[in-house]
Amino acid sequence: MTRPATLSRFSGFGRISKTSFTRHLNLAKQRKDLAQLTPSQLEDIGVTQAEAQREATRPLWDAPNFWYK
Repeated sequence: MTRPATLSRFSGFGRISKTSFTRHLNLAKQRKDLAQLTPSQLEDIGVTQAEAQREATRPLWDAPNFWYK
């Protein structure tokens, strides 16, 4: 039995663990939430709008490993 073309096309990619997937989803939500904070909320946590925008637009794989421990 052959695999459907849509699945075999991705056969070279490594599998992502459920834990890793959950971490990426959480990081995406946190970055989205950060992007939606008001200037006064950002000031409360000591982050400029430029810093928040830069962090919010980083790719999911661009996160230090120590964030996940």
